[in-house]
Amino acid sequence: MTLLEVMLVVIIIAIVAATAVPSFTSAQQAQTSASIYSVQNLLTTARTRASAEGRPYGVRFVNRTGSGVQDNIWMVVVESAGAGVTGARDPGGSPAAATDASSTFASSFLSTMLGGAADDETVWFDQYGRPHSRTSAGAFASEWTSDREFVFSSGTSLVVRRLSGAVEVQ
Repeated sequence: MTLLEVMLVVIIIAIVAATAVPSFTSAQQAQTSASIYSVQNLLTTARTRASAEGRPYGVRFVNRTGSGVQDNIWMVVVESAGAGVTGARDPGGSPAAATDASSTFASSFLSTMLGGAADDETVWFDQYGRPHSRTSAGAFASEWTSDREFVFSSGTSLVVRRLSGAVEVQ
């Protein structure tokens, strides 16, 4: 192989690498955006079901990265007054499964939960779609006094508004 041929191969490899890196970055950004909108959709669905069914629905986040415990997200409900917290059911009546956040959302899962517990957080909605806090047994604890912000590792955040329950991407 001559020097000219070697230089030509190096140039071709450089061109291929230069086009592959931006597409890889775009794929990571697309995955992060999809993760954020999936969590937003789950929160909005819980709010809608709480309003439609007249009972508290919530979304529980378990973020224990590095502790050996699986990160999960799932929808929960208090079926009736005095009843404990149970997993919500899907529209077909089957128990809704928890989402393994570690593998589903990869590196874009929640890295910080501002305004709440850093390892286990449930966002509850009442029959009016307003967010509030409940005990681990499902009893009403308090109205929110501020908005709740969930920050993803990408720096993007979801905000649940305390007065309206609106879920916004920022």
